[in-house]
Amino acid sequence: MPEIGLYILRASEMGMETAKVLKQVMVVLICVGVVVGSCLALDRPQMFYSDDTYGRPFAKDPDVVKFKGEYYMYYSMHMKKGYAVGIAQSSDLIEWKKAGQLLPGEGCDKKGLAAPAAIILGKKVHLF
Repeated sequence: MPEIGLYILRASEMGMETAKVLKQVMVVLICVGVVVGSCLALDRPQMFYSDDTYGRPFAKDPDVVKFKGEYYMYYSMHMKKGYAVGIAQSSDLIEWKKAGQLLPGEGCDKKGLAAPAAIILGKKVHLF
């Protein structure tokens, strides 16, 4: 960005019309760059996953770890009453399949489990 400001200052020294034209050209170039960048991003595979076990598709607060050559995603899933932790598995971060879920029990988690965080310690995945 500093370079753009520098060019506008130099162009303004040459006259107001030159500065306006140069500014318009730069705006067009920036817009083209944004569009081209967006198009390039669409060419790459995208990761999408939602869990519809309890009705509407939902997978919030994902946390992904690689464990024994596979990727595991732990996420908040909406149940009829409250939240649980869903587990999805992938080998490529693109295609996901549901691998399980952790439902709330009694006591402190009876209203639900949400926003899981996973960490690998030793040879185990620990959830928080």
